[in-house]
Amino acid sequence: ESVWHGLGMVMLKAGKWPEAKEAFAKGLREVSGDDDRLSHSYGMMLLNEGDSSSAASVFSSALKAFPTNSRLLLGAALCSVRSGDHSKARELFEKAVEADAEH
Repeated sequence: ESVWHGLGMVMLKAGKWPEAKEAFAKGLREVSGDDDRLSHSYGMMLLNEGDSSSAASVFSSALKAFPTNSRLLLGAALCSVRSGDHSKARELFEKAVEADAEH
């Protein structure tokens, strides 16, 4: 787990969303997006802020490196639900279950 992920999570728990957002974004820039936990947390934060387009972009990028990561697939599915693309959401939910039925 990256230091940036840990810092972002601490900032989230402290209610400091802008600082958490910056920690996640900076961490992803430094690892060239190659951190599934960091990508998931940042994507979910964006989704919870209502920025489903940016969240979808984070999940899409991360899925290129981790195509069978159930957490990333679930995040991408939730973005599809928010955007109204229910067939894509279903496909992604099914892939997430396939990747990890216990998640």
